[in-house]
Amino acid sequence: MDKFNLDGIVPGKTCGVTLMSPQEAAEGRPWVWRAEFFDAFAGVDLDLVRRGWRLAYKDYDDSPLNHAPALAKRGIPVILVSGDADEAVYYPENGGAFERRYRENGGPITVIIKPGGRHHPHKKTFLC
Repeated sequence: MDKFNLDGIVPGKTCGVTLMSPQEAAEGRPWVWRAEFFDAFAGVDLDLVRRGWRLAYKDYDDSPLNHAPALAKRGIPVILVSGDADEAVYYPENGGAFERRYRENGGPITVIIKPGGRHHPHKKTFLC
């Protein structure tokens, strides 16, 4: 497993992208893109890399919501997981706004709202 930070490829530029590459790619060479927080879900990420997936993390200087139209127009599929009891990031103003903007721009998005889920609803149950 290899980890690359792409900052500095263009001298003086910071792109905020980190890539993880498997020793051997899975069939179809699948990718997972995360919006932020490189180490937030390390168990799932490491398992995906072991299974041959590549992972890319993009740290945004601003909200991913601002990038929704461009990503949607490229047809990048998104899975958005949120809890309906999140006290830190209110869904209608954040995830809900991202979902609306993504759909308005034709992007494929699957939304999973976990009943009773707080700020990290995906820690207890994974979908893979």
